[in-house]
Amino acid sequence: MDWQIQSVPCLVSLYEGEVQDKLYAFKSVPDVTAFINRMQEDQS
Repeated sequence: MDWQIQSVPCLVSLYEGEVQDKLYAFKSVPDVTAFINRMQEDQS
């Protein structure tokens, strides 16, 4: 897997080494938690 530096912070969701989604806007803790929960549900 090749990673490249990007100029914006993001939370990356990986599944079996592949990027599934990225969260760029950290508006609030509930938004980040919802993103994480959604990714966990999609991967189960």
